[in-house]
Amino acid sequence: MRRMDGASTFRILWQIFIPLSKPVLITVILLTFIQFYNEFLEALVYLKPATWTLAVGIRAMNDAAYATSWELVFATGTFMLAPIIILFFVAQRYFVQGVTLTGFGGR
Repeated sequence: MRRMDGASTFRILWQIFIPLSKPVLITVILLTFIQFYNEFLEALVYLKPATWTLAVGIRAMNDAAYATSWELVFATGTFMLAPIIILFFVAQRYFVQGVTLTGFGGR
């Protein structure tokens, strides 16, 4: 296939498609990270207690040994939320552009 400007398929991909789809790709990466970071059921079923995720660990803190230690549960919940908030503020511009591009164009 001949191209008018002589660009290869890789150059067209790299210089046209990737810059145009950067907000959408970053939005998908951000939402996928949040989904797997907050995973509870699969981590509970498949992982041993030594390798539990933070969500399962917070739930385990509500057992009998830690039932009265609510300050630890809330502190751990805040600790779990901090990376997601930081990641959102770092990628906020791309996230908003990605959500805006998926709209219906003002309909």
